[in-house]
Amino acid sequence: MPTTASKINEQWTISASQKVTVDPLLDSLVLLTEHFGSPCSIDSLAAGLPLSGKVITPELLPQAAARGGYPQNYHVKT
Repeated sequence: MPTTASKINEQWTISASQKVTVDPLLDSLVLLTEHFGSPCSIDSLAAGLPLSGKVITPELLPQAAARGGYPQNYHVKT
């Protein structure tokens, strides 16, 4: 079954609610909130957090995730 050009283009379409940033953790969290039906913007997830260099650190991820409705109980493997 051949893939049409329009289907290929749809795969790479970024929704209007998603900004393209250089913060992979925050971008991933935004995608998760959209996927699970409670979309949150980058600004709402990161508002008030002490971002270092304009990116979220792994230590701040639980706080941002809680703002998106996700539990804060996760474990970091060392």
